[in-house]
Amino acid sequence: MLAENKASELQRKQLQKPAPGVPRCKSAAPARSNQREIVTRTRAFEPFAPRTLRIGELQHALEDIVLATDAASVRVEGLGGYELGPVIGSGTFGKVRLATHKASNQVVAIKSYERSRARDAHQWKRIQYEARVMERLDHPCIIRLFEAIEDPSTLHLVMEHVPSDVTSLCEYVKQQRRLIEADAGPLFAQVLSALVYMHDRHWVHRDVKLENVLLDKHGLVKLVDFGFSALQTAKPFQTFCGTPCYMAPEIVLRKSYWGPPVDVWSLGILLYAMLAGFFPFRARNYNDLYRKILRGVYEMPSMLSADAQELLRGMLDADPTKRLTIMDVRAHPWVRRFASPLQRPPAPLYRQISLGTLPPVLYRELRTSVLDAIAALGLSRLDAEATLREKRHNSLSTLYYLLLKRAESLCYARETPPLVHPRPVASQEECHSLASRHVLIESLQESDNCEKDTNDLDRTMSLAPGSPPECDEQLAHDDDMRDVLAILKQTELHRR
Repeated sequence: MLAENKASELQRKQLQKPAPGVPRCKSAAPARSNQREIVTRTRAFEPFAPRTLRIGELQHALEDIVLATDAASVRVEGLGGYELGPVIGSGTFGKVRLATHKASNQVVAIKSYERSRARDAHQWKRIQYEARVMERLDHPCIIRLFEAIEDPSTLHLVMEHVPSDVTSLCEYVKQQRRLIEADAGPLFAQVLSALVYMHDRHWVHRDVKLENVLLDKHGLVKLVDFGFSALQTAKPFQTFCGTPCYMAPEIVLRKSYWGPPVDVWSLGILLYAMLAGFFPFRARNYNDLYRKILRGVYEMPSMLSADAQELLRGMLDADPTKRLTIMDVRAHPWVRRFASPLQRPPAPLYRQISLGTLPPVLYRELRTSVLDAIAALGLSRLDAEATLREKRHNSLSTLYYLLLKRAESLCYARETPPLVHPRPVASQEECHSLASRHVLIESLQESDNCEKDTNDLDRTMSLAPGSPPECDEQLAHDDDMRDVLAILKQTELHRR
């Protein structure tokens, strides 16, 4: 949820009602009681059946879709182009609901923000900023934004739907009590891959947590909630933001800070919670929680391997200058242990097209076929080509990708026997590891177009041409965090 009061969110989910004036964190359960509940259980994700598609199959499927589609539904723009379904989540500013794209009959998730719930114009500007961030992110482990629809009272973000028995990594860890390293490693590597991608492009998330990692039925992750995300420039951040249990010491201290080390700290908290089943810093109220974070002292679970313990110590170093960088984390032996090629579900074709990982010949063939379908539905082919070329997120681009998604689904539903099994996938340590798992089509040769960005995250970052301006640091709200000043005063007195 975007830029909402994280402290209030934790209070709503607490198990016990706190005394008046004493906020309580969801990590408040004592360590001993948490450890008693640790049970190692493995939940197998749904297997997938690898198969091969012929280009002719997809073309015939697109023709069938055009014949079955009501041309009137294609010309409807805005929220009228969707049939709204049940609410699957709610937050401070609005709701998330399932919806069906009428023209393609594909299920999406729509996150709706109500302007009336925003505190002021600055907060509404922050909400709008999330859409601009998502438009610039395209990675298989990051949720895909199709389009943003805004009217005077509401902003709707139309995103891909992630079908699963569990809504998030948080729910999955709760079900399992804790994850063994063999199960946690591949999930962690995917979240890490998304952050490496963001940092290479100078974006920082600033709210990495279990709840913000969706998990699909095959065990693939999607990083969500970019309400606190920002472009890291040569100027450090000042905003006090994030979720208390995941906050880095430099944020608690209200010092200026750099975004990448903050994400590494939160990622360390996430990994600790996955492996241990509880948080490293636990307290009955926020005052005590912040004190513990500032001291940086926590218990290391003895059941973890030496490599896992070393990685956690490096990520949870209270000094951001000594903390591991995101590239150090990716190169760590524990992470590399889970970077071997694995047989994973191939990325959907519409994602492979947007990511640019398909062979050029195949890309041109599919692009032409989908554009032909759009023209057959009575829409402008030139407008569609311009939309794709300029990477806009509107009704035309949404139709383009969802038509291909539906065509692929129809081909699978027809249960055509597979021709060839896909080759083993690329290494998970590559940014576009999941996207490189191509669906083979006829005898076209696959090409490896995975991006391998090796930018040094320690260098001074400058604003990239064409990028949006850095977000207003005053837009993130910190109304319920006033007790930090009292903690700092007590810390200074203690040092004296």
